[in-house]
Amino acid sequence: MRAAPVQSPASRVRRTCAAAALVLLLPWTVPIMANEIQAPDDARGNAVAFPDCPDTPNCVSSLARDAARRVQPFPLVGTAPESIGRLATIILSMPRTKVTEKSETFIRAEFRSVLGFVDDVTFMALPGEGIVHVRSASRTGTWDLGVNRRRVERIRKRYLERG
Repeated sequence: MRAAPVQSPASRVRRTCAAAALVLLLPWTVPIMANEIQAPDDARGNAVAFPDCPDTPNCVSSLARDAARRVQPFPLVGTAPESIGRLATIILSMPRTKVTEKSETFIRAEFRSVLGFVDDVTFMALPGEGIVHVRSASRTGTWDLGVNRRRVERIRKRYLERG
């Protein structure tokens, strides 16, 4: 009969910490997943999640549950592909931007600050509702000094001027 392997104290501590982290984080994952809105499919046919903003003031969204983080959705101008194309043109004309994904109903882009911070911006067209939802969030930090809200409103202004 084989004897059970002896665990080092460090191994036991790692396992205990991992179990504690799982127990502590699990209650947070369910509400986060419940706050995601399913968007139309992306270019590869996968459903796109549109998560709610976190409790930090570095995100704005037209689907935010918290009024302080909410912005109005954009109106659909023409068809969904026309609206997304218009948004792509505006985004690509802005400095330090990169479109990371695009389909007929949504666009994802990265905006990089002069200091190298990255913000993720997503637009999701819902033709049946006649609107384009938007979410702009900083990847890091807790406060963006209002940068995401100002960016969304600048894009909105240009988007509506072209209509």
